[in-house]
Formats: sequence, structure tokens, C-alpha cells
Amino acid sequence: MSQIINHQRKASEVNIIKSLAFLAVVFQSSLIFAVDQGNISPEETVMIGMLFNFVKFSAPVFIFVTGFHLIYHHKQQVKYASYITQKWSELIVPYLFWSAIYVISFTNFTSTSTLTLSEMIKLTFTGSAAPHLWYVVMVFQFHLVFPLLFVIFQWLDKKFSSAKLIAFTVGCVAVSYLLLMWLSSRFIFNGNLLTDVAWLKYTDRSLLFYSFYFFLGGLVALKLTAWRKFVSKYVALNTFIFLGLFIVVGYELVAFNGVTQIDLQASTYLKPSMFLYVVSEIILLYGLSMIIVQTRTFLYKLLAFIGKFTYGSYLAHLFFLELVVTFIENNHITGHYISLSIAIFIITTVLSIGFSFIFSHLPFAMAIIGPFEKANWSLPALIGQLLPKEKPVYSKSLKGRD
Repeated sequence: MSQIINHQRKASEVNIIKSLAFLAVVFQSSLIFAVDQGNISPEETVMIGMLFNFVKFSAPVFIFVTGFHLIYHHKQQVKYASYITQKWSELIVPYLFWSAIYVISFTNFTSTSTLTLSEMIKLTFTGSAAPHLWYVVMVFQFHLVFPLLFVIFQWLDKKFSSAKLIAFTVGCVAVSYLLLMWLSSRFIFNGNLLTDVAWLKYTDRSLLFYSFYFFLGGLVALKLTAWRKFVSKYVALNTFIFLGLFIVVGYELVAFNGVTQIDLQASTYLKPSMFLYVVSEIILLYGLSMIIVQTRTFLYKLLAFIGKFTYGSYLAHLFFLELVVTFIENNHITGHYISLSIAIFIITTVLSIGFSFIFSHLPFAMAIIGPFEKANWSLPALIGQLLPKEKPVYSKSLKGRD
């Protein structure tokens, strides 16, 4: 019994759902490989599109988990300089390392083969060195404004005196966010870029456009017991809602360019239907994660292990996926693209997690960490992974966007 109470206090299911989000990232990238082949049957194309939508929850779940942990583990205001220094070490140092790797390895320049300093700075600053790196640029913004967010959630915690008030607040925030998603899909991006305004091209990596998921995670941190009861109570109803929304976003994907030319960019996070779909899926996955924690099977142990290395493996996974894909292309392995995508997913996951695990245990990793710790940078073990958080692969279909 004490073991169960301890796991409840630690909210172990949050670590499980984070691991599921990482696996979803790698599977998205693997599915994009299949779509890029361009010679698959319409039936297989539709199935790949449906699978892609099913694992589309990854980035919102990562942000949900970030909001949860920041509010759950901070009971008093942070010292801003020390906090940002720590987050810089945890998030940006490995991000810069992998940005350099991806720029050197994968970036193609149409006018010149020489990488200029201005191009390097632009790619790094915008998270464009590889398609999945936008997430780091976006999530770091939450850390930059965390002192303000902390004050807001402290105020909300004092004001939330009833379930009706919580429901009303969530409803107001959700409606406001839904309007923002409608404006985005109407005027900025709906699968195609709808504007020529330069700064609007990067709104997909602005914290405002993912703010609801952080808000939800922070709210869960404040009202964890009530949230668990809510998830358990409405699991049946939410399952039907999820299935209905799955059909809606699936139809939108197929209808965007037709069955024979499915464009995975149509499954953007920044539209109303995808917002509702992802929120429903987060609730569903949270319930599943609670069950996984309670059963304590091998799956729980595996996901708990993966959860220790998600950020580094997230940054590194595209590098290993490209190696696997290059091997497949060089050996002319074709056909059965769904099965091939699953094989790529498994191999890439093992390589990414394995590399992060091995790197974190190398002696020179601690040698890197030591100077930062002596400088009182409060550098956690996460930097020991150095590659060690999202997104589809360096591909033709999603190049430059999520």
C-alpha cells in the first residue's frame, strides 16, 4: 500500500505519458518516410495517414508534461538568473550541439555549399536546423516567462474553491484558445502557408499557440486527485468523443489533397479540430498511463526507463532515423511500407535510447558536467545525456515545419 501511495505522490503516470509521447514522435518520423516514397497504394496511404493522426499527440503531451512538472515541483518563486542558467544548460546546450550536427549533416543550401554565419544563426534561432527542433525553441519560451506563470497559477490555486469554478475557467481558456486556432487555420497555416508576412511564418513555434496544453498541465498539477477522478469517471464518454474526432481529423487529412496525394502537413496542431482531438487523446492517454502504473508490468518498467532519456533521445532520433533510412534506400528495400515504417520505428527507438543511455554513463560526460556544477550552475544529470525533447523527420513532406 505504501508503494502505491508513493507512486501517487510522484505522479508516475506523467512520466509514462511522456514516454508514450517520445515513441509517438519516432513513429511519426518513420511514417513520413513511407509517405515520401510516392509509389504506395491509396489504401496504404490512407492507413499511414490514420496512423499518423493517431500519434499526433506528441508535442502537446510534452508541453502538458512541462506545465505539470513546473507547477507540481515549484512551491515558491524561483531565483530567475539561476533558473534560466539551469534551463539553458539542460535544454539549450544539447540543442546547440544537435543543431550543429543537423546543419552539417543534412541542411541543403540551394545557392552555395558554404554555410554562412548568418544562415547558421537563423537556423539555430528559429529551430529550423531540423524539423523537430522547433519544439525546443518553443518550450524554452515557457521557461523564460515561468516566474510570471508561477504567479498566475498560485493565484488560480487560491481562487479555485469549487469544481464549477474550475470547469468555468477551463471552458473560458479553451474557447479563447479555440478562437486562436481558428484564426491560425484561417489566416496563417492550414497545411499550406497562407501568409507572406515573415514573422507569421514562425508562429507555429510561439508559446502562445501551445499555451492551452501548458495551462492544462499546470492545472492538473494543482488538482491532481480531482483530475484522476475526472479521467476515470469519463473514460467511456471520452472514448466515444475521441473516436468521433479521430474520424473528423482523418477526413480532413484525406480531403485536403485527395486520397492519392495525402499531405501530412494538413494534420497541423494549429486548427480547431486538431485541438479538440488532441485534448481528448491526452485524457485518454492519461487514463491508460494510470492503468500501466497500477499494473506494474514489464511495459511499465520499459516506459519508466525510456522516460529517463526522452529529451536526449528526442534530439538524437532524427540522426539515427536518417542512418536507417539511408541503409534501406541504398539496399533498395521497398514495399509493405507500413511494416517497413514499424521496423524503422523500432530500430530508431532502440538506437536513440541506447545512445542516450550509453552517453550518460561515459566518464567524459561527467567531466563535461563538472565545471558547470562547480560554477554553481545547478546542472542536473540531464545534461549528462547531452543529446540528450519532437517532431517529424527531415523529409520532403514536412521540411521546415512540424
